[in-house]
Amino acid sequence: MTMFIPILVLIAIMSRFGEAPPTLEGAVGPTNALLVSLAIIVAPPALGWPLTRKRMRGFDRTGSLVDVARVGRMLAFEQMGAGLLTAAAIMWVGLLDAVRASIGDLVVVDELAACLPWVLATCIISAQSHSLEVRLRGAAMVGALDQGVEISAHHGLLAWMWLRLRETVLCTLAPGLVFLLWIEIAERGIGWIDGLRPGLLLVRDASGRAGSTGIADALVSGGMVAIAIASPLIVAAILPTVRVRSGRLVEIVAAICRATGTRCPPVRLWKPSMGQANAMVMGVVPGTRAVLVSERLVAGMSDEQLGAVLAHEIGHVKLRHIPWIAGSLIGTSIALHAVSGAIGHPGGPGAWSLLAIVIVIGLVSRRFERQADLFAAEALERMGMQRQDACRTMFEALLRVAEMNRVAITRRDHLHGSIKDRLDRLVAIARDPTAGVRTHRIAAWTKRAIGAGLIAAAAGWFLVG
Repeated sequence: MTMFIPILVLIAIMSRFGEAPPTLEGAVGPTNALLVSLAIIVAPPALGWPLTRKRMRGFDRTGSLVDVARVGRMLAFEQMGAGLLTAAAIMWVGLLDAVRASIGDLVVVDELAACLPWVLATCIISAQSHSLEVRLRGAAMVGALDQGVEISAHHGLLAWMWLRLRETVLCTLAPGLVFLLWIEIAERGIGWIDGLRPGLLLVRDASGRAGSTGIADALVSGGMVAIAIASPLIVAAILPTVRVRSGRLVEIVAAICRATGTRCPPVRLWKPSMGQANAMVMGVVPGTRAVLVSERLVAGMSDEQLGAVLAHEIGHVKLRHIPWIAGSLIGTSIALHAVSGAIGHPGGPGAWSLLAIVIVIGLVSRRFERQADLFAAEALERMGMQRQDACRTMFEALLRVAEMNRVAITRRDHLHGSIKDRLDRLVAIARDPTAGVRTHRIAAWTKRAIGAGLIAAAAGWFLVG
């Protein structure tokens, strides 16, 4: 969910393009709007810091991992709160409008400036997490040295803050800002070309209102598609990853791809700052697609468990989940703008737009996660396991991931659901093969609904104008 927050911030920024509804900035002025925005965005880490310090002192006294888990959850809530409040400040307080009133509507510069309070909040949260990292590394150092395990030096405060900023904000925000850069450059370029060749890129109706021609739409859309394709390369450059070309990890991925008839994507070893045990896939087209696997996941799992997790990620590739999730995001955004235009609010329906996007993405993602779990079990079955053994291996892999990340299996995640729910579904699939058929059927109907929604949203957009 944390990596999804920057997308909401970008949507909030884009809601202030063109005609947009009034904000608090219009009533209180730019300076007061900036101060109010800064206060509410920095509030989560500022309020959470005393509680975090209290929990860390408890860890110093008892060495209990319960305090560590609580601190981790508090930091995650602080990060999520700062991002959501940034989106709220842009949409309703008028943070971006106040920045533009102060420095002008410069290409991307005003959007970057509007994100600075969020960056400040992230740095405060990173400073808190650095204290936790130093304590944990110190607590583990003696045992690791006794076992002969190599220990790398922990990051200094500034290096740590930069690393956390890359992971929590920039990895998603940077591609989005490139989108905005292209949109603003294209908008200004089209206006400049129209001055030289009237009618080529812009046409005007009887009232003088300008509209883009097919050539202009093709240029803008083509650039956006190119940026979308290249976005995984930007993310890979920002995150602390390294390409793995041989060894255990590559061999497991290659075996899964052979068994499932999937084109083998590159594998990148990810070294997350907080030591998460995680894996993910990114990229839509083969040239930019990659599987990211955290260093801790590789070190802490058996080959069978690691194969189950990687088969889950390969399932996202084989079943084309990423483009369908992107389609649901695009379709929901288009539909919301069409609805807002129809009811006379061209800037978007505000809170309902973000809420609708969050709900839709969550519904789609959870159904695709269940299908990827099933795909992983089926892949292990194709590689020689019995169905019950394949489901049990996936079951054990999910439990191991929860254990390594110190996450309760009953804890719900908006994009993945709870581990317990996924485990229950694997048990049902092991007992009754028709349960797997239902999972695939639900995912197929989800894709059909997304396709129909895209068509309806595009039609509404053109009808509303």
